[in-house]
Amino acid sequence: MTNPNQSAATRNIQKYLRQLSYANSNISSPPTDGIFDSATEASLKDFQRYYGLRESGIADRITWDLLYSEYLRSLTEYSPPQPLSIFPRTPTGYEVTKDDEFFLVSIIQLLLNELTIIYDSMPQLTVNGIYDDATISNVKMFQEKNRLFPTGNVDKATWDRLVSAYNNYASDYVR
Repeated sequence: MTNPNQSAATRNIQKYLRQLSYANSNISSPPTDGIFDSATEASLKDFQRYYGLRESGIADRITWDLLYSEYLRSLTEYSPPQPLSIFPRTPTGYEVTKDDEFFLVSIIQLLLNELTIIYDSMPQLTVNGIYDDATISNVKMFQEKNRLFPTGNVDKATWDRLVSAYNNYASDYVR
């Protein structure tokens, strides 16, 4: 019978090695099944070789400590950037409307300006943080092109579509 503690420890080793293998082709990717088999041993030896440790295929204290620290470093290095939540979740039904003046309006104006490359009928806006007539006009154009009711206000549906359009545009954009 397999010891559940050994199985959990093996699964952790496999998880750490697998994470490291994504960015380092010198480390083979083991299964993550909790069974210390030849594939897991080979991956551990790859790790030990790459980091200049004795290639024993055993997760001794030195190997374990380095494996864990490199795993944590890899998670930080290769994780996506933290999202920035700007649009308020409350109150329900919230909208950005004419003459509002704050940071979110500047973000809306910046997003609309970036999207003028896709929606060439929208003129560039002055990014001033004031929800003025020019901003309302561009929002209405955006809403019409995205099959939203053209109120000129930015509600959650408009915000979500605006962010989605920007993310689709920016995902292929290399700076």
